Amino acid sequence: VIYFRRRVHETPRFEYFVRRNIEGVKKAMKDVLKTEVDVDTEVNANGNTTLTKYIAAILGTAIPWFALDVFFYGTNIFGPFVTAAIGLAKNPLAGIYTQLYVVLAFLVPGYYVAAFLVDRMGRKSMQIMGFSIIAIVYLIAALMLRNSIIMPTAILALYGIAQFFTNVRPNVTTFIMPTEVFPTRYRTTGHGIAAGSGKLGATLAALLIPIYFPITSNALNAAARFAIMSNLLLVLVAFAVIGIVFTLLIKEPKGKPLELSSGEINY
Repeated sequence: VIYFRRRVHETPRFEYFVRRNIEGVKKAMKDVLKTEVDVDTEVNANGNTTLTKYIAAILGTAIPWFALDVFFYGTNIFGPFVTAAIGLAKNPLAGIYTQLYVVLAFLVPGYYVAAFLVDRMGRKSMQIMGFSIIAIVYLIAALMLRNSIIMPTAILALYGIAQFFTNVRPNVTTFIMPTEVFPTRYRTTGHGIAAGSGKLGATLAALLIPIYFPITSNALNAAARFAIMSNLLLVLVAFAVIGIVFTLLIKEPKGKPLELSSGEINY
């Protein structure tokens, strides 16, 4: 991998905006296009910009990704136990199969819908709408459990809807926006911070949810499990709201070239 990676040119954008190497731009583009191209020799870019200028973009991409992975992994890891607890499966193993059906029915189609909508609705709008729908769905489910309204099919439907809109919205847009709102010099850094924040959220969810929300404990009766699940869902609602708030820090990049969406070029 190291050998072949070193045989690949840097991207024309990196050569142009970071290295200011016009010949490198021409060579990289010629290798791809198989023809000579004319390149503007005057680089009109914010070359002295520091990463601190993009604090809002860092927070607006990292915190929503963190929040997404908290409730995405928080619900998926313990999904089989939830389905077993509300009577949709006889045991956690059967719950795994139930969850697989949910994935096939809701999660997978969500990716295709997202691909269709992302350039029509816009990343920011999709992400805010997705977090909002997820918050509403989890709030309804939490209130049902808190008030002992145990309707397994309805709760499973709510769970499926949440999974669908997770994939249609933030589980796609959180990956896309960090590639569009940072300039070339900091694009991988910004995306790395955002992705790392997401993995941190996933790790904390996997480690802390079993401790503070022990729904898998055999010592609990059904009522206690429902109360714990309700509390967990309310916490996940809070994370969805956090995702909405920090998404507002991002400017909509839909339909803009990278140089404009990231503020890299002075127009």
